Amino acid sequence: MEAPKTIDLLGLTIEINVHDKRDDVWGEWDGEARSIFIHASAPEDYKRVTFLHEIIHGLDDILGLGINHRSVYALSQVLFAMMKDNPVLTLWLFDELLRRDDKDDRTHPTHRS
Repeated sequence: MEAPKTIDLLGLTIEINVHDKRDDVWGEWDGEARSIFIHASAPEDYKRVTFLHEIIHGLDDILGLGINHRSVYALSQVLFAMMKDNPVLTLWLFDELLRRDDKDDRTHPTHRS
């Protein structure tokens, strides 16, 4: 499965760029451009954990949390390992979203009646 082209992060559209134009990093959050770069030649698990890592950088940037890079690294590694090691938990966490009918947004967790 390919990475999404965009994601919604706290109401902001974030562009996802997967390419091999840079060899100095696996990924990068660009707060000004509201984009995430992921290196195309990275192994699939690296892409996924890097994507999560950059999302945490994005959340930190948007919310002004002041999370240091060491903590971002630790959080991304631990969250990715937990999701990968516990697929039933991961499916349970996202079950409603995976089953929802996209034509009926009333089932979306953020829907307000």
